[in-house]
Parts: sequence; C-alpha cells; structure tokens
Amino acid sequence: MTIHKSKGLEFPVCFVAGLDRKFNLRDTTKQVLMDADWGIAMNYIDSKRQVTGKTLHKQMLAEKLKRDSLGEETRVLYVAMTRAAAVSDGGDEKGRGAPVRICVSAGRRYRRIRL
Repeated sequence: MTIHKSKGLEFPVCFVAGLDRKFNLRDTTKQVLMDADWGIAMNYIDSKRQVTGKTLHKQMLAEKLKRDSLGEETRVLYVAMTRAAAVSDGGDEKGRGAPVRICVSAGRRYRRIRL
C-alpha cells in the first residue's frame, strides 16, 4: 500500500523504507522550469559571448519549486510516520536501521524514542 493510500488508516506496526535517501530535487535543475502561478523560466543565452546563465526569474522559480517539493515530501513523511498504532520503524534498503525516531502511541499522544 502506498503512503498516499494509507492516509486516515492506522496499522499496528509500520515500516517506512528508504529513509536513508535524499529528497529528489531534480525538477529544479532542468533547462526549462514551469509553474502554474509563475509561468515559464529558462536560462538566458548570449550568442555573442557564447555563454548561458540562469535568469533571476529561473532562480526564484527553482527556489519556489524546491520549497514546494520539500513541503510535500515532509507531509508524506508525516503521514507515513503517524500510521502506526504502536511502533513505526524506519530503515534503509538493506534492512539496516536508519537513525530515525520510533513513535510509540499512548492514546493520541506520541512519545519519541531515539534509537
């Protein structure tokens, strides 16, 4: 079951895999960036000097997309970590425990225990 589909559900034990990976921010490094509110942003090209660079608009849009992406990843992580009724454990692909916190529910409150 995906994290998105588990929203609103609760399970006795949850394992969240891939916590050792970095957030995917590749969308902010493309040649052309697009956003519904900010429009299209791209690099400028100076053909006389044969150089390219980022426009101010592209730099600002890349930062906005990065913030939006990190916000969404944080929300998904929150949903994943709060699905467990008793224990939530995180680890990497090889089954090793990642340095994450385990949430143990006490009614509606969560105590955070460092591994």
